[in-house]
Amino acid sequence: MNQPSATGSGAERREHFRAPWPINKTLQCELYLQPGDPEILYLHVVDLSRGGVGVNCHRDLPPETEFRLKLPLEGFGTQAEVLDFRCRVAWRKYLLGGTWNHGLEFTTLEEEHRLTVEEILDRFSKDGRLKRYRFNRMLPVALREKPEGPWMGERYASNLTLEAVELRLERPLDEGLFLQVRLALEFGMPSLHLPARVTRCQELPGSRHQVKLQFQDLTPEQDKALRSYLERCMNSR
Repeated sequence: MNQPSATGSGAERREHFRAPWPINKTLQCELYLQPGDPEILYLHVVDLSRGGVGVNCHRDLPPETEFRLKLPLEGFGTQAEVLDFRCRVAWRKYLLGGTWNHGLEFTTLEEEHRLTVEEILDRFSKDGRLKRYRFNRMLPVALREKPEGPWMGERYASNLTLEAVELRLERPLDEGLFLQVRLALEFGMPSLHLPARVTRCQELPGSRHQVKLQFQDLTPEQDKALRSYLERCMNSR
């Protein structure tokens, strides 16, 4: 069976796309090809530069297609919640398995979103590793106040280290409150339940709160599991 031909050689790619910084996240995005309600599309964000973003998806977006895109940023560790921009397809190529790789060039990027891009890029070195030992993945987190009580609705961690986890909530939590944290680990690892204490709760725009939970008295087994997971995250970049 003939495969669709790749379009857009490396020579045609703009300067910003020559040295992108790897991101590697799958996000549920809003794509606005026409006025009105958006199309919900899952995009795997491969890389990011000051000029645009590289994405993989199962939809073919022909070169020069222009549209508005909204990328959720929960889990990126930024103050902003969404990256909202207009772009055009600068190039695209066919990948195996019916997937397309696209290079999207920013055509309209408001100042606040430009600063958000700078903030994200500042967290990555050019070989794709974080400049600081900080977490930057989509990790579901749940909380509960009592050992046998119900879990609060899952949220995504905005940062994870060996000492603490941070996430955004719709309601504040009192500093000093003790909770149990459930981390839904990747790589086939079992969920990890850890005791923690609220050490910071900062109000954000939009009536949301950035909460930091410091882990408390981890057992050697819990510490080993958390350390192993973070090492897997770093090595998978």
